[in-house]
Amino acid sequence: MSSLCSNTQAQNLPNSYGNIPAFTCAHIWNDDFALSHYQNENNLTTMILSSRKVSSWIGIGFSEHGKMVGSSAMVGWISADRKSNIVKQYYLKDYDEMQVIPDKGELRLTKAPPSIVLDQDILYLAFQAQFSPRLLRQPVILAFGDVKPNQIYLTKHTNKMATIVDFSSASVGSIVSEDYTKKAMHGVLGTLGWGLAVSIGAIIPRYFRHRDPFWIYCHSILNFIGFTLGLTSVSNGRLIYDHVEHDASAKKTLPLHRGIGLVLVGLSSIQVMTFIVKSHKDADNDTERKSYRYWFLYHRWVGVLLILMGYANIAIGIVIGGATIYTKATIGISIVTFVVAVIVLEIRKRMKNISDLPSAPPAFKVDPNVPPIPPSVIKVDSTDPPPSSKTVKN
Repeated sequence: MSSLCSNTQAQNLPNSYGNIPAFTCAHIWNDDFALSHYQNENNLTTMILSSRKVSSWIGIGFSEHGKMVGSSAMVGWISADRKSNIVKQYYLKDYDEMQVIPDKGELRLTKAPPSIVLDQDILYLAFQAQFSPRLLRQPVILAFGDVKPNQIYLTKHTNKMATIVDFSSASVGSIVSEDYTKKAMHGVLGTLGWGLAVSIGAIIPRYFRHRDPFWIYCHSILNFIGFTLGLTSVSNGRLIYDHVEHDASAKKTLPLHRGIGLVLVGLSSIQVMTFIVKSHKDADNDTERKSYRYWFLYHRWVGVLLILMGYANIAIGIVIGGATIYTKATIGISIVTFVVAVIVLEIRKRMKNISDLPSAPPAFKVDPNVPPIPPSVIKVDSTDPPPSSKTVKN
């Protein structure tokens, strides 16, 4: 597959895009998108976005912080019959399709007509705009959709991403992907806390109780680590809610995700406190022993509930955050591995319980040192009636 930057200009573009001294080109989204740009001393910037996504619309947007809402974008596509090429500026007021307003935006386009052409299975979207101040490190949004726009209204994008482009540098390495650190940190902390530490801490008492006091220390430490990581994840989630954008579907699911997170923190806090003040099963009085039985049932089943809710909230977070297929596969494999490990440990525990059962005692004890009595030695009195006979009185 040839590089998109090997040919920075397509055939059939207007002449205004052919009289450029030298383009700076770099791949900005894997090998599917490349951006060629030239900025003169008057901040007039010529851009050509090339893409292998030829069956859909492609777009590039500009905003202050790299967020979709509030940005202005240039979007282009070729009609299904390939008889007309459409390029329009859009103002992205909100995530709803009707809030993506055509022929509006803050990009100051020049008299050079925007253009989109298809050349050798590559789409080229070209436009010129006057920027003030001069473009340096600029957040850029890229998106494409597999469904042709409905007249002039865009259909929902298939995928999108944001990068920071350094328009002052000719180095490919100067284009750096924007790192959504807060979202990643929230997901990692939640997965390690609710999904890993709490889960492993929960199975230790059941399968390693014979290793005393090792099991009690591991159980306590892992649950405390899980609680700490989970609490930190919920705190970080608040920052994400304030500063990270979410689309319409995520906004509907987000209250559920937040609610489950708060319930997890509350139940975990109660688990920690009740563990500190729990009674002892070997207490001297019946009241404390009975209290311990109630505590044990509560502690066990609330722990099971925490694990189930934790995994459910991780799955919801993956949907909201738009995790990559690699992240989904990693978490899925981890969950399957944990479930298989629990099944194996449970089978081993039950088999060991069966093997440890005592064998049934004999109906009566026989002294092996006493030899059996031969039948000839046993005398039977013939005058005695048989055991089954009955005496009949006349």
